[in-house]
Amino acid sequence: MPCRVDGLLAEFRALHVAAPTDWTVRDELSKGLVNAIRHVTTDAPRVDGLLTELRALGVLGSADRFVRENLAKGIVNALANAGADTARVDGLLAELRVMHAKDPT
Repeated sequence: MPCRVDGLLAEFRALHVAAPTDWTVRDELSKGLVNAIRHVTTDAPRVDGLLTELRALGVLGSADRFVRENLAKGIVNALANAGADTARVDGLLAELRVMHAKDPT
């Protein structure tokens, strides 16, 4: 992944630390994480780290539908990159199902 993406994510992370309750910052950070996941196609540990960060944003802003939507998009992007790893695909699909069961809207 280009260093520019890491630099921009670092800026969003710093904004989030400075304003953790600002939903617009959480939303933009979550969008940046989704875009990073989409572009990391062969580095499963990196994708897992980005997904972990997205999940944490979802917990912090549990009422934030934008972060939940972006988490779902990140999971879908990770699914697209999972290839023949059926255990990974099954786990990601299970996570999407749980998210939907908790909030079907």
